[in-house]
Formats: sequence, C-alpha cells, structure tokens
Amino acid sequence: MIGELVDLGGIGFTMRVNGSERQVAEKDVAVIDFSGDPMTEADWARFRGTCQIVLRNGQIIDGTLYDIAGTAPMRLTIRTPTDERQIGSNEVARIIMARPGNTGISR
Repeated sequence: MIGELVDLGGIGFTMRVNGSERQVAEKDVAVIDFSGDPMTEADWARFRGTCQIVLRNGQIIDGTLYDIAGTAPMRLTIRTPTDERQIGSNEVARIIMARPGNTGISR
C-alpha cells in the first residue's frame, strides 16, 4: 500500500491513503520508505531479520520505531538496545521491519 504515514499508536500505524485515514497493524508492515527508492536484493541482503532504520547517509541503526510526532519533517523516536533516539524523517531512507513474506499479510 502506498500512502502518507501519519502516526503510530497502540493500534498500529495511521496512514492517509487517497485522502482517507486507515489503520494498519504493525505486524502487517514490512517496510516504511521515505526515499522513494525500491528495495533491492542488496538491501535485503543487509537485513538481519530484526527492525533496522536505514539513514540516508547509509548508516544502519538496529532498533524499533517507538513513536511519531510532528510534521515536515516528522520526529521519529527510535528505541535501540542501549538508548532512545529522536531522528527527523528527512534523515531516514527507510525502516525495514520484516521481509514481506514474514508479515501477517495474507497473499
């Protein structure tokens, strides 16, 4: 699904799709892309099976998306094994949560 990420709450992600807000469970999301570039086989080869935040500068942060606040750019709160970080969405290329076959999406 292609849409605008709006929020992350207890019920999952809120997205705006074709002008309407939709709720999407976290387990049904594989990748949140901020770059517009498709995932390549090289991207999947670097994925270790746990949530990764890939920054535009190429750095990879192992952690989970915990909260979303603000707009243009959004302020993303990332929880890592050692701390909590806030990063602007304009610094993030994508958040990889699972390989598509590993989500709860039925095909």
